[in-house]
Amino acid sequence: MSRCGDVYENKVTGEYAVILRGTEDRGQGPGIAHLTARPGAAVVGEHFHPNLTERFTVLRGRLDACIAGSTLSLGPGQSATVEAGVAHDWWNSSKTEEAHVLVEVDRAPGADNVDPNRFELLIGMLFGLANAGKVDRKGRPSPLQAAGHRQGICRRDRLHAPATFDSASGAGDPGATRPSARLSRDRPGLLQAARACHAGS
Repeated sequence: MSRCGDVYENKVTGEYAVILRGTEDRGQGPGIAHLTARPGAAVVGEHFHPNLTERFTVLRGRLDACIAGSTLSLGPGQSATVEAGVAHDWWNSSKTEEAHVLVEVDRAPGADNVDPNRFELLIGMLFGLANAGKVDRKGRPSPLQAAGHRQGICRRDRLHAPATFDSASGAGDPGATRPSARLSRDRPGLLQAARACHAGS
């Protein structure tokens, strides 16, 4: 599905990610992306991943998060890990500064049968809906669109959905993970900048 240099962007939520290690080149390790959260960017809503862990390491700027009900603000060099099944949300509260974050996504212990492509499919569909103008101002698709996309993911491999959303915060819609559509593989300058950014941290 993805490999080093692929780009995902959600123009509604303000997320821009360059894949550093994707499903095509990650082996058994985590998927890794350099996320740029533009000023005011926010994930679609509180959600959890039944079979995945996520680790956020801030490279530059600040990233605010709510993990298992605790709010924290991460600065450069600080990390937070979200275990499978733990509700979380994140946002960039700055009105002027981008947050540059290294995001690592991996299967949770005991979830070896989970296909890592499914998470990318979800992100791709949601970002695509956002970029096509099919979401609300927070990046959430309509419940009908969300249900249709979730059904497609679940039927494809008969596994649990890669993300689940609290009905109070996102009405169970998988769109609460931040819509994203792969844009291009032709941005080598951006990839070099991402690598340089990581090398300096």
